[in-house]
Amino acid sequence: MGDVAIGVEDLEGEDPGENDDDNGVGKADLKTLAKGIGGKQIEDVLKHDKRYRVFDHIPEERAGWIKEFVSKMSAPKLSVHAPDK
Repeated sequence: MGDVAIGVEDLEGEDPGENDDDNGVGKADLKTLAKGIGGKQIEDVLKHDKRYRVFDHIPEERAGWIKEFVSKMSAPKLSVHAPDK
């Protein structure tokens, strides 16, 4: 099977918010998308996970744990996918 390379190099020289064509469809700006992630989207992903469902009997406390965990997260200082600037 042939290898398919997909990564940042595919986007070089292109503005992430720039439109590809005249129909208004453009590339997604990942920072903007990440800022739009909220509790509902996180719960939608986790709702099928057994570790999440185990706490169905205490949903308020579970939501608090998730909120606390997410608030303590930080973006990586360096990524293997993005060169230093």
